[in-house]
Amino acid sequence: MSSDLNTTSHHYLHVAETEASPSPCGPYFQSSRPQVIFCRPVVPWPFIFIFLLSSLPLLRFVLSLTANYELPFTQPDDGRRVSSEIRYPMQPRGAVCQMSHRMLVTVVSRPAEFQLRRKIRESWADARHYDAKMTRVLFLVGTEESAAAEALLLEENRRFNDMVLCDVGESYYNLSIKTFALLRYQQLRCPSVDCLVKADSDNVLNIRNLERLCLDTGGEVIIGECEVSRRVIRSGSKWAVPFDVYPLPRYPQYCSTGTYFLSGRDTARKITQVAASSIFFQSANMRKLPEDVLFSGIFAELADVKRKSVEGLSFFGRPSYACVNGTYSALALHMSKAKDPAHYFTVLNLLEGVAC
Repeated sequence: MSSDLNTTSHHYLHVAETEASPSPCGPYFQSSRPQVIFCRPVVPWPFIFIFLLSSLPLLRFVLSLTANYELPFTQPDDGRRVSSEIRYPMQPRGAVCQMSHRMLVTVVSRPAEFQLRRKIRESWADARHYDAKMTRVLFLVGTEESAAAEALLLEENRRFNDMVLCDVGESYYNLSIKTFALLRYQQLRCPSVDCLVKADSDNVLNIRNLERLCLDTGGEVIIGECEVSRRVIRSGSKWAVPFDVYPLPRYPQYCSTGTYFLSGRDTARKITQVAASSIFFQSANMRKLPEDVLFSGIFAELADVKRKSVEGLSFFGRPSYACVNGTYSALALHMSKAKDPAHYFTVLNLLEGVAC
């Protein structure tokens, strides 16, 4: 019987000599029975509170999978062709990238996110936190039919010189075209960079660690959190995809969390070429697939671009660490509902440099 009990997780078996023997369990365990004693951990309530609090982002994610969503796909598909010739009516002045730049970080944002971009510039995208000679940081936004918003964007770009406006209408289901615009812009204005980082505006990055990753990576590869479930969800989620849109049960390997990293000067060109030669621009249903599935998965697979999963990227509001050269290192995390880049940048770097 003792061998069976020893295999029970989180329980510790002790045999007491007499009923009067002191409890072998210690102050943080409860015990019962005088002869055969099971000791169950008694966790102090502050630890329980901290655990529950840190689990809230995961709980919200799980609940999002079980909610009822009206899927955006249509039957029949809207086959009207959308132009692949993306225009950029607003860009930074002068040369976007210098010859010294090895990496381009492009943050996908919405025009109305003025305050969020300000907070990003004042936190993780502040040049004090990375090598400005090596890295260029830009914000990519789509268009909205608002003259006031356009005027504010022009003023923002005049002040910071880091805004790119593409002629793609702002919509959740246009994110895939915005990603195409992002990849194409790198080819047009920063063709000499070795690495391209795509990030959503609700991500927080450690650019110094991404710079190290850029220097250490060679060849054409997409890097990110690429060990994620590839099963196609059919219902009960905003990421659900019906069989007639994508009939295979699994996606190709792709990289999630909102931030991924393209290594190789020609990688973006290969992926956009595949996208342009597919039905992407003449299938509204295909464009409504998740952009990371399309560009780091389906199109990368067709372009024969490998994916490589690394530790250090988190979809939730707490860091995921890699052990690099004997110390903890994080690359990026996804902010929870509270969009506070400064706070999450501090959280991201809590264990940075600590021995692992």
